[in-house]
Amino acid sequence: MTKVYLSNEVYLQKDFVADHIVNIMAPALEWSPLMPKVRADSKAIWALREPTSAASDTARRAPRAHTAGSKFVKVGITGLEEISTTMASYGLEIRIDEDAVRYAEGIDSIDRSFRRVAYWLTSDINDRIGATLCTGVRQSAAGDKFFDKSTPEWSSPAADPIGDLQLLVADMEHDEYPYELTDVFLNKENFDELQKYLMSLDVVKAEREEIFGLPNFKMASVNVPVLGLRLHRTRSVPKGSLVGIDGRQHPSSYYYSLDPRFAASQDNDLGFNVHSYVDEDSHDTVFQFWVDYAVLVKEPLAGIYYGGPKL
Repeated sequence: MTKVYLSNEVYLQKDFVADHIVNIMAPALEWSPLMPKVRADSKAIWALREPTSAASDTARRAPRAHTAGSKFVKVGITGLEEISTTMASYGLEIRIDEDAVRYAEGIDSIDRSFRRVAYWLTSDINDRIGATLCTGVRQSAAGDKFFDKSTPEWSSPAADPIGDLQLLVADMEHDEYPYELTDVFLNKENFDELQKYLMSLDVVKAEREEIFGLPNFKMASVNVPVLGLRLHRTRSVPKGSLVGIDGRQHPSSYYYSLDPRFAASQDNDLGFNVHSYVDEDSHDTVFQFWVDYAVLVKEPLAGIYYGGPKL
């Protein structure tokens, strides 16, 4: 029996579909560029973290002078604590009807379906990672310089976002830890307010570029040299809030798993899996897409979350 190939059947091949969707998703993942990715070999994920700093360790003892015949001070170190999470799968199913596969003009419908799936999966990943970081890193509270700031909200003409962020930089500094603030993630509206502030500075172009960076409303991030910070626009951080991290030592890791039966490529580091089949009754081509991953905050003090009242 001769095999019949339909007009758009090539666009339904597993490898093509997986690469197409992953290529759409990857640039839109808000947290991905800085977050370490680890391929998991088990459903349960666990790690160790220090429950105390060296300065606050209750086992700390002061050294004493050592003389002939004297003994050294015996000390212990508070043990590491175990933290864990579990891999979970989040997925969607779509149907490509027979006409879209059979007729050439159906390629638009097919591509639209794949782009919608990519958008929905990306949005869900961004939101889940954002929520994990917002609750998992150190919470800004009364006594912190940024939390106690009295400057106007960033929507005000009298606002001073650069001065405010300088306070956040100071809040991240702890003598007993090596963490420094390098990246700040803002809700898109607060990010745009910051951009407007930078654009309104009454300084010459060369000075603005050297000290405050070059704001660009089409870019998803802006570098502010005077603070040593890169600021990022996100949708997964609530308006009026922010997440600051040390991008050199990220507070969390992204663990992913690829099912050898369904992963079209063993190279993708998202945990993206695909399965497809033809419905015998409707002749629709059914695609199931899912991402198998977990996020674990291992170093809370490598990040800081400010939840309001408002920026």
